[in-house]
Amino acid sequence: MSEWMLGVATAVPSLLPLVNENLADFNGDLQAHLLFGEFTEWAEHEYERDPQSPTLRTFLDTLELGLSLDDPYIDNVISVSFIENLGWESPMFTLLGPRTLGVAKGMFPPAIQKLGEA
Repeated sequence: MSEWMLGVATAVPSLLPLVNENLADFNGDLQAHLLFGEFTEWAEHEYERDPQSPTLRTFLDTLELGLSLDDPYIDNVISVSFIENLGWESPMFTLLGPRTLGVAKGMFPPAIQKLGEA
């Protein structure tokens, strides 16, 4: 899990300070759920700055890849500490890949069930 989290931050270098802070705060023990809560805040700010941000796109693509690994812990971190933290009214749902959007649709009310459908 830590390896995957570091891979996310390597793919999106602006996340590295958050990783380093998390590691420093917890004596080198990566706290994935707390860190992903901070990643969510970062993503929301990035979306507000530029909804078409290539950096945000890279981040969301890494989540999509994470869900393809069939790792229950990674799935849980993405579901609980990213998607759930976004809240069901997040405009960012329109940018999610099919796996990530599928998780969101399973977690939230019918209000987002139509997202991603053309």
